[in-house]
Amino acid sequence: MDAPTPDLTEQLRAENQRLRARIAVLETCAVSNTPAIATAPAAPPLWFDSVSDAIFVADATWTIQHWNQAAAQLYGWASAEVVGRPISELIAVARYLDDDSDEGATQTLRTTGSWRGIFVQRTRDGREVVVEGATRALTDAQGTITGYIGINRDVTARKQAEQALCASEANLRAILASTTQAYLLLDAELRLVQWNELAEAMAAERFGRAHQAGAPISDYMPPETVPTCTALMRRALAGEHIQTELDVSTPAVPRWLVVTYAPVREPDGQIRGICVSTLDVSAHRQAELELRASETRYRILFETMAQGVVYHDSDGQIIAANPAAEHILGLTLSQMQGRTSLDPRWRAIHEDGTPFPGEAHPAMVALRTGQEVRDVVMGIYHPGLDVYRWISIQAVPHVRLGAAGSTQVYALFDDITARRQAEQARDAVHHQLDAIVEALDEGVIALRHDGSVALINQSARELMLTDPTARPRTVRELSAMNRMTLYDTTGQPLAADDLPFLRVLRGERFKSWELKLRPAGSDEERWVLISGMTVAGAEGEHALGIVTRSDITEHKRAELALAAHAEALSKTNAALTRALTLKDEFLAMMSHELRTPLNTVLGVTEALEEELYGPIVDRQRQALGRVTQSARHLLTILSDILDLTHIEAGKAVLDVRAVDVDILCRTALQFVQAPAQTKGIQLFRTVAGEVEGLRGDERRLTQILTNLLENAVKFTPAGGRVGLEVSGDASEEHIAFTVWDTGIGIAPEDMGRLFQPFTQIDGRLSRAYEGIGLGLTLVRRLAEMHGGSVSLESTVGQGSRFTVRLPWSPGENIAPATPRGPAPTTSTWVTPPRLVIADDHEITLQFYAELLGEQGCQVALARTGVETVTQVRATRPDVAIIDVQMPELDGLSAIRQIRADPDVEATPIIALTALAMPGDRERCLAAGASVYLAKPVGIRTLLATIAEALACANTGRTGE
Repeated sequence: MDAPTPDLTEQLRAENQRLRARIAVLETCAVSNTPAIATAPAAPPLWFDSVSDAIFVADATWTIQHWNQAAAQLYGWASAEVVGRPISELIAVARYLDDDSDEGATQTLRTTGSWRGIFVQRTRDGREVVVEGATRALTDAQGTITGYIGINRDVTARKQAEQALCASEANLRAILASTTQAYLLLDAELRLVQWNELAEAMAAERFGRAHQAGAPISDYMPPETVPTCTALMRRALAGEHIQTELDVSTPAVPRWLVVTYAPVREPDGQIRGICVSTLDVSAHRQAELELRASETRYRILFETMAQGVVYHDSDGQIIAANPAAEHILGLTLSQMQGRTSLDPRWRAIHEDGTPFPGEAHPAMVALRTGQEVRDVVMGIYHPGLDVYRWISIQAVPHVRLGAAGSTQVYALFDDITARRQAEQARDAVHHQLDAIVEALDEGVIALRHDGSVALINQSARELMLTDPTARPRTVRELSAMNRMTLYDTTGQPLAADDLPFLRVLRGERFKSWELKLRPAGSDEERWVLISGMTVAGAEGEHALGIVTRSDITEHKRAELALAAHAEALSKTNAALTRALTLKDEFLAMMSHELRTPLNTVLGVTEALEEELYGPIVDRQRQALGRVTQSARHLLTILSDILDLTHIEAGKAVLDVRAVDVDILCRTALQFVQAPAQTKGIQLFRTVAGEVEGLRGDERRLTQILTNLLENAVKFTPAGGRVGLEVSGDASEEHIAFTVWDTGIGIAPEDMGRLFQPFTQIDGRLSRAYEGIGLGLTLVRRLAEMHGGSVSLESTVGQGSRFTVRLPWSPGENIAPATPRGPAPTTSTWVTPPRLVIADDHEITLQFYAELLGEQGCQVALARTGVETVTQVRATRPDVAIIDVQMPELDGLSAIRQIRADPDVEATPIIALTALAMPGDRERCLAAGASVYLAKPVGIRTLLATIAEALACANTGRTGE
């Protein structure tokens, strides 16, 4: 693309062409005369000194032979000075301008015989000249080079003119290429003549094609702009200079142009065309739009930001404020305008409560100094809330260009009231914590990671330092002031690297490390528990190491004393355990020794009463009844003692199952039927309709009701009344058994002793009522085992009401499906069974043998455990009845041996025991017994159990 050039450029080009033509003519002349010189080297031709080009002739060694006058003028060397000298000493080439070299020129001469080029040489006075030269090799007839002739012309002026021309053109091109305006040169017909690169780029972007010289400018204009722009260009051709703004935006690219139309005149003033310059002001216009949008955004930000902003003029007066400032300061803008920081109504204060002078306000300081002031805390009175609000202020001066000082100050401030209150609360907590740590009996040392002491409380100073008032600053000082030597539990001094504060500095953690301390110069030993931990900083780095020390000397001494006491206590406990064992053994022995004869007494009397030995008269029956009553009284006392002992020892276990409430009540009443009839006492039973059953231990529940009924009959005079009432409360989820009487009643002062063991209200030797005082105690204990309670209401002379409340819900109101009847007193089997009876009590053994023999049974007897196993293996009985306590081999071991023998392992076994101790039933069943019975065992019960065992054996089941 060509650019427009001034007239000087045309002149330089013309001169350059004339010079080149002249050089060509001279070269032709010189070359045509060269043979003459070659043939007459001693005398150059007449024209040799008349030509204007420098000519030299040299021999084959480049030694100068001839040197014309033009050469002398060009290089400053006269002919007489140069002839006979090497040419390299005089006019050597300084540099080549056409990328040639001495070697290249020489090679060209040898191969072609001639060389031409442009190069720079230095004259005699050191001046550089640009030379355009041609050199030809002279040869003889054989073609051997005999010399050289060179013609050099000074083209320095020409080169400078060419360089100036090139520079001018380059500058013009650079100006047109770097300008932000697009230029078009149009002729008088408004056709394209010349244009710059930016104009070309705009045409390619908008129309997708390049400019073509001679094309109408209208081809490169948006159609909608052609009429208007053509009219403006016509006005420019008429001599006007016109500038206008043109919107040439597209949906994709917004664009605005400022277009200038200027006439182009000839030297004579005639207008030969116009120059159209186009400046793209899209960025400027876009910036204006963005500036307006930015101003809008900043106005919104100013009005909505939470930070307060107040503008002060050069006099410090408030001229503007945002809504946040109005809220924080409690003033409207109109109330603030015109105020300065000197106004006393601000009532500003420092953090310590002293007045804050107005001239020290950050805005005033920024106005005076022209420097920004940051992070100044100030308290400002809020008139609406009648409180002080705390703000943190930043004052920024605004200086206009060329102004001597600040013209405005922007004061920005944050409401830090809540933060300050939080900081004050935090500081208060820190002070409290410091006071707490200082007051601790436990020594506390905090070390920073660099070994400096962050904290050491009074307890630690008193325990460790020779001077408790000292404040060591580093671990080194702490070690120097330490008055204690540390020992481990074996008595060995700690190694230097094991010292607690060095361990925490290494990041170690330890807890309750027990060490001994010994003060310097003293034999006294103290014991301490030392713990260490590290505290990480916000980035997870080791920030603090904390060591705590607790003096446990007194605790250690007490521990040693306690150990001695514990040893003594252990011996005492061993003795108590032995005593308890002996007690259990005694109770077991007493149970066995009493239940065994009672078993015979009750069995014989029951057999007599049932007339199994023959008919008896009424008088005999009455006597047997008294014997049975006395025996059962003894059994009750024994059972009460054992039951209470088991319960108090926590060995009693309930056999919980469904219980028929009506049968439970009738059974309990049957136990007191005889004594009640004897005294003429009426018995009453009332069971609420909604109550049928409950879950509990039927034997224990019977024991509760029987004990209460026996007491009621005992303490009710002849002709009185005793009753049993049962009710259920679904909402409270309990069932109540109430035993009432019309007896002697109980005084309030005696009620507290009723439930104490072995206690009766009337404890005199002459007391009117028998008993050992365990009945009510058992009632309470058994009720509590069921999760219930016992209460009493009584009036002296009118009677008492004992109520037992037990957990109950309608969902548990289920009674057993089949009521149980009394056991038969005679056998029901068709074929008399074979029995083995084992017992070490001869009377009992003979009684059972005689009784069961009368029932048609085939009976084999055994008196030891070994004998029992032998008899079972020999007779293979249908049922074996084995007492648990026997000599040589106890009953449980005998049962295990029987179960281990395949020939007799299926034999039904009834285990009998007179111990009646906790766990007896479980131990018997675990050993292999089919059924467990506690002595004394009645005739009906024994016969029924044998029948049940036989039935279970026949069906392959094991009964209980």
